[in-house]
Amino acid sequence: MITVNDYADAPKFEKESVDKQIVISIRSKPDTITNDLLYDEGLHLEESLCSEPMLKFGSCEASQVSFSIDVDAVAFSLEGMTIDVKMYLDGDSEALFNVGTYKVTSDQKDSVTAERRITAYDCLKDILEADATGWYNTLLPNENSTTTIAAMRSSFFTYLGITQEVTTLINDDMPVRKTWSGNLSGHTVITSICEANGVFGHINRNGNFVYLNITDGTQPLYPSNTLYPSNTLYPSNGNNRVLSAQSEDGSYISGEFENFKVAKIDALEILSEAGDVGQTVGSGDNVYTIADNALFFGMSAADLTTYGTRILDAIKDVTYTPYELEAIGNPCFEVGDGIICQTFNGMVKSYILCRTLTGIQSLTDDYSAMGEAKYTRDDDCIRSEVNALRGKANILTRTVEETVSEIYDEHGNSRITQNANSISAEVTRAIGAEGGLSSRITQNADAISLEVTRATGAEGNLSSRITQNADNIALKVNSSDYTHAEIVAKINDSTSSVLISADKINLSGYLTVTDVGDNGSTVISGNRITTGTISAARLDLSGCLTASDVGNNGSTVISGNRITTGTIDASQVSVTNLNANNITSGTLVADEITVRDSSWNILFEADRYYRNVRIGGFDVDYAGLCAGGRQVLTYGQQLFVGDWTDHIETWIWGKQIKLQTGNSSNYLIMDANGDVEITGKLSIPTSSALKVEGSAVTWKRFDLCTSSDFVLVEA
Repeated sequence: MITVNDYADAPKFEKESVDKQIVISIRSKPDTITNDLLYDEGLHLEESLCSEPMLKFGSCEASQVSFSIDVDAVAFSLEGMTIDVKMYLDGDSEALFNVGTYKVTSDQKDSVTAERRITAYDCLKDILEADATGWYNTLLPNENSTTTIAAMRSSFFTYLGITQEVTTLINDDMPVRKTWSGNLSGHTVITSICEANGVFGHINRNGNFVYLNITDGTQPLYPSNTLYPSNTLYPSNGNNRVLSAQSEDGSYISGEFENFKVAKIDALEILSEAGDVGQTVGSGDNVYTIADNALFFGMSAADLTTYGTRILDAIKDVTYTPYELEAIGNPCFEVGDGIICQTFNGMVKSYILCRTLTGIQSLTDDYSAMGEAKYTRDDDCIRSEVNALRGKANILTRTVEETVSEIYDEHGNSRITQNANSISAEVTRAIGAEGGLSSRITQNADAISLEVTRATGAEGNLSSRITQNADNIALKVNSSDYTHAEIVAKINDSTSSVLISADKINLSGYLTVTDVGDNGSTVISGNRITTGTISAARLDLSGCLTASDVGNNGSTVISGNRITTGTIDASQVSVTNLNANNITSGTLVADEITVRDSSWNILFEADRYYRNVRIGGFDVDYAGLCAGGRQVLTYGQQLFVGDWTDHIETWIWGKQIKLQTGNSSNYLIMDANGDVEITGKLSIPTSSALKVEGSAVTWKRFDLCTSSDFVLVEA
């Protein structure tokens, strides 16, 4: 409030009989805009401390001034220029009242009327829209950098080139670390500072930034109702405007007042963001919430209690009645001032949270303050532009669609999300060389998936994932190395097959597979496979293979180059060397067969008359041994060797050997005594001696053939 001590003519603003003049000067230009250039008393001033539905400490809202001038009032556009708006009363141009300093953002010509609509804002708009990223990173270059709120706000306004009124805030000594990352706006910086001290930010009439509080309450010292409101009596209270509809000149014209008061704040909670369990000071059911203010990120519970208690002490006495009213205008009253309205139903106490001042000669003020009986937490009010580095939070967010629980600090976070269709849990951590490490489990009605991911600079990205549903189980491992080549291993299980694709599979322990089609089982453990039947196109074994109880309570041992067993039953056996006690077969094909028993006998026995044995070029059948026309026959005790083609016969029986040519009567008989009986011719080589012993020999013919090497003897 600007009192008579600050501006002696302050009460005259409310009198219509007092002449009021507007002077709008343009910086860097000699031109001025006065009443005669303004359309229809067109000055319009909007100011607000907090225009939100509930009073929010830390709020900073820019003021706006607008007016209309003639098209030719000034020969240039005002857009981007700075203007100073002043007033003076009763022709006293030396006693100027400073309304404020503003920057023109719009100078628009009306296409219908011959006027230009000018809109301008005070420098709080520049503060809110400033890019504070570079300034902040210079002030706090790394995570170990620290400062205080007092030093931070001093540095901030020096950076902006804007003057802040000298004052001490309740938490000026609070340490500040680097808790923001990414882009940072001036709005975030200044509202966080103000909120951390339970104040509001505003630009005063002199163009300086001020920290406003409304902690003084609305308890004016005023005369009794029988004396007040005399025009000569002003309440002894520097921050309240007293209005009455009962006075002669009618301080306010009309108004609407709620039938409740906003209750005093009796507890304060500080959250990293809406939904966090945070830290609470005080006790009661009207809890004021500070959420998503990065200045508190990473603080211990003890520190939050200390600084939160200071804030609670500064705001706990604030109570007011929400209202809207129209009153006689007076620019000396400002947002943040208390207001007391004497109504026919009693006295109403509140604050000027928003105001709109219009007119020149006949000034009108529209005042308002919004609010509810008690504070309620609004989980949707989160400033999304803030990125925290050192946040500590325990957050529970619940809506009709889902419930989200999240806990995080500067090292990592865990999050559980549940809705009607799924449940998911995720844990994330990032510490130094470990890189980014996270795991996630997602479950819904038809599938469950588990995924673990790690990413570091040297090893690239590593991830593994298992997905299971009613039809299959899929496992995937993905690794990216220096060349970004992928190594992928998959296990896909469907109703009909299993596919394992990997360079190497290691199993620790034993593997049991049951119900593999015949209600059996296979166990693989250490160096042993226990199963029923092994069916394979090829089986490579190292060592010894023993098969026991293979149908006849016997056993078969395969070791090295030897098979030890009872019977081999096969349609064909191809071997290099066969050593066996008994072979039962249809056809036996071999380069050589050596068969021995203890008496060096060889026995080939087949189904007589129907089967034969073939050895080399000879067939052995029921009669004997034959090859082409040559045969070896046995008749009883006689052995016949002959050639049916050339009619050459040899008979061996008893102690005699008979040689005969076919059906000829010529033959030779030799017995065991050495006697020889010859019929036919006997040719003896001349080099041999002829000796005849025993009985005389009768010769039919005896020739000595000199032209031959033989002697022919005919018997």
